[in-house]
Amino acid sequence: MRTLSDHAAAIRGLCVCGERVVSCADDGSIKVWSPGTWTCVRSLEGHSAAVNAVRECRGRLASASDDGTIKLWSPANNWACEVSVHHTRVGVEGGNNAEGEGEEEGEEGESGHVGVVCMEVFDDKVLVSGCDDNTVRVWNINTWRCECVLRGHEGEVWAIKAFSVDCFITGKYWLVCNV
Repeated sequence: MRTLSDHAAAIRGLCVCGERVVSCADDGSIKVWSPGTWTCVRSLEGHSAAVNAVRECRGRLASASDDGTIKLWSPANNWACEVSVHHTRVGVEGGNNAEGEGEEEGEEGESGHVGVVCMEVFDDKVLVSGCDDNTVRVWNINTWRCECVLRGHEGEVWAIKAFSVDCFITGKYWLVCNV
């Protein structure tokens, strides 16, 4: 057994991307590891809050953060960030696309910022994200546009599993799953 100890806070997610292992943490960091030596070969910077999930997506790495973004990193391009998708609260203009501004005022002085708690990629066609505003968002991976926002949870969406492009199960903190 080996201990990977380059993060300064709790690790939130792990995935395999190409020939590398990737971890993300509460300190906002993403680490890329060589499984041959288990050394950190790259630290990815760009999120300003906890990174909650990492997933392989069409040979790239997708990361989801409490800063309200999903970022797409390219291993073939020296792990450069190629796309940054911004989430905003439902009903707040300017977000939910790759060019969104985010941080606008919502109702009752509420910030437009939405933390992305979890995500799942299905069939390299859609990315489904669960958010701390109790919504699930379905993203078209070709355009990085939000195709729909699903409401219905009474709390943050903490888990997603996709079965097809239009069928997935979501779960909130503790005991409830919606299908």
